[in-house]
Amino acid sequence: MGKSIIRLATDDDLETMSRIAVAAWQPIYESFRKTAGDKLFAIVHPDWQAEKIAQVVGHYRNYPETALVTEYEGEIVGFITYNLFEHKKAGVIGNNAVHPDYQGRGLGTKQYQKVLDIFKKSGMVYAEVLTGADDAHAPARTAYERAGFKPVVYSVRYYQKLSPYHEESQNVSSCKQESEA
Repeated sequence: MGKSIIRLATDDDLETMSRIAVAAWQPIYESFRKTAGDKLFAIVHPDWQAEKIAQVVGHYRNYPETALVTEYEGEIVGFITYNLFEHKKAGVIGNNAVHPDYQGRGLGTKQYQKVLDIFKKSGMVYAEVLTGADDAHAPARTAYERAGFKPVVYSVRYYQKLSPYHEESQNVSSCKQESEA
């Protein structure tokens, strides 16, 4: 395996982190599109790439000291964000990814171990990470479990199709006009 280092992210890393995020989350969002259907997906995630980039860049802008990048043979191939909640003595791993071309080399595990070491040195008692329960998130679940995490709570997101708002508002308007006549 080649040489890898994990270091604090810098402003110069944001474009690469954004590209990695889009590449890594593409299969997850595609799975959601297939499961939910194109119409619901377009409503819930009209521009998922911009949404994911905003999450990653926003975390860095707000908490630059808790955003790390992983370099492999001199190239940035992964990143990880985290938060420390000292009042709860818990550290939470946020958005994290390794570019798909570099997955399976243990780099994600190294990222988790680095952040878990930071949590321990900071006096945290627990570490938390959240991921999906669908098939597209199976690789993430496997990686987290390999790093020592245990699943505690599974969640389900429900959707219900309702009448489109514009149709509903037109019906209300026509009812008012009829009752006023």
